[in-house]
Amino acid sequence: MTFPALRALVLASVLLAATSVVQAAGLGTSFKPVAEPMSAPQLPLADLQGETVAVADFAGKVVVLNFWATWCPPCREEMPSLQRLHEAVDGEDVVVLAANVGEQADTVRGFAESLDPRPTFPLLVGTPFEKLGEWKVRGLPTTVVIARDGTLAYRAEGGLAFDHPDVMQQLRDLAATGRP
Repeated sequence: MTFPALRALVLASVLLAATSVVQAAGLGTSFKPVAEPMSAPQLPLADLQGETVAVADFAGKVVVLNFWATWCPPCREEMPSLQRLHEAVDGEDVVVLAANVGEQADTVRGFAESLDPRPTFPLLVGTPFEKLGEWKVRGLPTTVVIARDGTLAYRAEGGLAFDHPDVMQQLRDLAATGRP
């Protein structure tokens, strides 16, 4: 086994362990402000249609970026609420993206097709494990919110009820004021 493959395997094991810890906590109902705002790292990824999508494509908008995997129970649980958030903010300056970690497009597509409601926001594939450190992802799911100016504003580690009124209000306030 090569060193990069071993490193990816170790990181996957750590993410799985962290995911099992947050699984028991249920879905959260708010984001936490980022202690030290920094510019969002670049993360160009392919969507399920093979088109490249990057956070920078949405400059001037609030971006909700969810890191997830199909094997992660809280990720599976929160996905329908992520779609409901997407529907609720349609036409507003809030964009929803979900970056799958470590799985092939066919796996992600099959999972998406099993959901009700089916996601209509971009599902991105091919997130390299090495990029997770730049985003400070320590477990799945992890969601980061990028302000209009391209800085990280909020984060949530563990499952989140994205359609909870408090979560939606945080996002709308950020879109309106530019500040957490």
